Amino acid sequence: MRADWPGTGDTYVSRLAAARAAFHPDEIRDGWLAVGRDNRPTAAGTGTAVSFRLSTDGGTRVVDCFLGPPGDGIRDRCRHLSALTGLPDEVVVPRWYDGGVTVDEQDFPILVHTEQSGPTLADRLPALAEEQVGNLLERWLTLRDDLARRFDLHHAGPDPRLVFLPDDQLATVRVTGWENPPGDVPGADRLAQALRDRLTDLNPVPVVVAEPPARGRSVRTIALVMAAALTLCVAGLVALWVI
Repeated sequence: MRADWPGTGDTYVSRLAAARAAFHPDEIRDGWLAVGRDNRPTAAGTGTAVSFRLSTDGGTRVVDCFLGPPGDGIRDRCRHLSALTGLPDEVVVPRWYDGGVTVDEQDFPILVHTEQSGPTLADRLPALAEEQVGNLLERWLTLRDDLARRFDLHHAGPDPRLVFLPDDQLATVRVTGWENPPGDVPGADRLAQALRDRLTDLNPVPVVVAEPPARGRSVRTIALVMAAALTLCVAGLVALWVI
C-alpha cells in the first residue's frame, strides 16, 4: 500500500463515480452503491473514514474506507474478531479486508459491516419502562461477562447507538462496535444511568421558546371573518343548485 492515502471522502466518491475505484471482497464485489440525485455515490464521513452503502444479494453492507492509515490497533482487533468462532448471535462483528478497495491502481484496506435493521437503543430508550431497561441490562451484563471469559473480548463501552432492537418485544438484540478500542464499562449499579446519561449527551433536551398567546380580540376577529366566508360559500352553493 502506498504512503499517500486518499485523504478525503471526495476522493473516494469521485473515483467510484468515475469507475477509477473498485471493491474486491466477494460479499460486496457485485453490490450496487447507493447514489444521490446527482448519480454520485452517497457517503457519510467520520473524520478518519468515509462510509458507503451497497445493496447485495446477502443484504445491505456498509463499507468504511479509510482516509489515512488506520490507528488504535483497529486492524489487529478486527482480524482477531474475524478469527473467533462460536460467538453469540447478539454479537455483530465487521470484516477487515487488506487491499479491499483499489483507488487509482493502488490498494487500501476497508471494513465491511452488515447493516442492522430496526431502531437502536438510543431510539427506544426514552420510551422503555424501567422493567424493560432492567431486562436489557441484565442480558448485556451476562453477554459482557461471557465474552470476556470465553474470548477475552471487551466492548467499547455503553453506547445506546450500538445496540439494535429490531423486535418490538425486545427478544432480538444485536450489539455492534466491537472493533472500537475497549472502553471503561461501568458495573451493574451504574450501567442504567450511564446509558441514560449517554443518551442525553447524544440528544440534548431542546430549548423551546413559547410564543405569546394570541389576543382575544384578534382570535374573535378571525372567527367572524371565517364565519362570514363560510356563509358566502354555502349561499353560493345553494344558488347554483337552484339554477
